[in-house]
Amino acid sequence: MNSLIFDFKINLCYNDILWCKGVKFERNLKIFFKPVDLCLKNELGTNPPQEEGMVINMSLAVAVKSGGMVYVGADSLVSWNNTLSVTNESQSKLWKIKGSDAVFAHSGWVVDSNIISMSDEIIDEEYTKKAIKIKDVVNNITPKIMALLESRGRIENQAGIKKMHSQFLLAHKNRVFMIETDGCVIEPNEDYISIGSGAVIADGVYQAIKDDERLSPQQKIVKIITCACVKDAWVNYPIKILNTRNDEVITIKNETAAKRFTAVR
Repeated sequence: MNSLIFDFKINLCYNDILWCKGVKFERNLKIFFKPVDLCLKNELGTNPPQEEGMVINMSLAVAVKSGGMVYVGADSLVSWNNTLSVTNESQSKLWKIKGSDAVFAHSGWVVDSNIISMSDEIIDEEYTKKAIKIKDVVNNITPKIMALLESRGRIENQAGIKKMHSQFLLAHKNRVFMIETDGCVIEPNEDYISIGSGAVIADGVYQAIKDDERLSPQQKIVKIITCACVKDAWVNYPIKILNTRNDEVITIKNETAAKRFTAVR
């Protein structure tokens, strides 16, 4: 039987892309995949990144626009190989840019989060005094993120395309942007967006509750992330929520607190 041989990329855990050599498609549509650990070579013949470290690509960050502002929430679980842990404030997946109401959320490698969250060079002061536009994110902010990560050896070149091991959400005033692994910037039409392995669960929950006027934006975020905590093994409490208007920080420590917070009165 004749076969066609293709190079395929396998997207593992939403962010880390591994290249699989020699995936065989039979003409009768039977598909055979070689074991991943036997075919981790890309088309350039180089090995894909095999890093060991604290990872938060199995995460969930959610942004909801309401009342002329953006609420951003994230879980706190990280993993070290097969060991689970919880981030502290110095390693949060969610932070504000110093001197600004801009909120960043992150899904990817913790080292990337460390580098970006502790830098004062990502957003110029001029952008914090006005509403950040997609042009600003594309032409200024994203290149700075990628340049800073590249200077620390955190960028991979895949078939001539530079890629991060992370995704980001950036919210400012009443706008929110998703920065993808290749630097692509997306501004959603809806009042909601999410990143991370729990995003598929989150999207479904949001569609079910988005029109429930009894719930505040913060309650919706907690409900969304709570469902992911139940169904996604790599998402867990505490849940942290920030917003683009003030310095309020909401922390939901466990399931009991989540039920109490989201109770409709």
